[in-house]
Amino acid sequence: LNYEIHISHTSWLVSLQEALHIIKLISCDASVFSSWPRNEKHSSAPDSHSCSSKLVCPVSIVSLLICTAALVRVEIINQRVHSVEDLLAEGSKVSIDAPSYKQSERVESVGEFDNKVTKEGRDATEAPPRVQLAPGPTYVKSGQKVTLPKCHVTGFPAPVITWRKLPGSLPKDRTVQDGGILTVGVAAKHDIGSYVCHANNYLGEASAVTSLVVLSVPKFNTKPPETVIKTPGDKLSLSCSATGDPFPTISWKRSKGAWEEERIKVHRGSLNISALNEGDSGIYICEAKVPYYTIEARTELVVTSK
Repeated sequence: LNYEIHISHTSWLVSLQEALHIIKLISCDASVFSSWPRNEKHSSAPDSHSCSSKLVCPVSIVSLLICTAALVRVEIINQRVHSVEDLLAEGSKVSIDAPSYKQSERVESVGEFDNKVTKEGRDATEAPPRVQLAPGPTYVKSGQKVTLPKCHVTGFPAPVITWRKLPGSLPKDRTVQDGGILTVGVAAKHDIGSYVCHANNYLGEASAVTSLVVLSVPKFNTKPPETVIKTPGDKLSLSCSATGDPFPTISWKRSKGAWEEERIKVHRGSLNISALNEGDSGIYICEAKVPYYTIEARTELVVTSK
């Protein structure tokens, strides 16, 4: 015999055997139901006790099923409650422990990253000064303008570049400084010396030195005549002298061909030729030399019997 009941708009169709089995599962006394009428879908029964773990069984199938459904629902709710409590416990643990650890770890990582970026950025861009400068010397004629070799400077932040002279000081009225370039106008003897290019930023400093030599162009004190005419057998003496700083060296040479050293001599700047012959005719040059500069004076010698 099956019993059909309706609970909350849901149809339940169970046999008495199934109902008794449910009763056994919930620790009820099945003998209570042995006298239940089986020819009715609904029968009167005494009041039921409340459904709990020690359920006193209902006296009707309807009450039985309602109580059974309630017990099942209570068990499901209990399981859900336990699950929720477990989740809340886990969530509490995660929200308290894990995030704080991860957050601190993240903060530390971000800090390390920032420091790393700052350090790497500084290593990649910031640098103390480095200076490259040709040592020279640079030669210039007295009275001329001269620009010293460029001072090549690297570093970041951009180094401040200054020039100074050793010994002495830069003549402000005759020097122009444009970064790594120093120009001296109307060079004079007292401009001779060493010039220091100095660069510095907050990471350090560096310097390099170049030298300047100002030369006085030699000047002739005594110059030989432009033309000399002699007859064969005569002697010839041509004087040549010059001044300068440093003191110039006097030498003679022939423009074309060699001369006979036995008859042609140079002594203290004078050219002396003995026993002239027509083969001695030609151009003779007196040279006054200082480093990097030479001046000359030419004389044409004509030896003829006419």
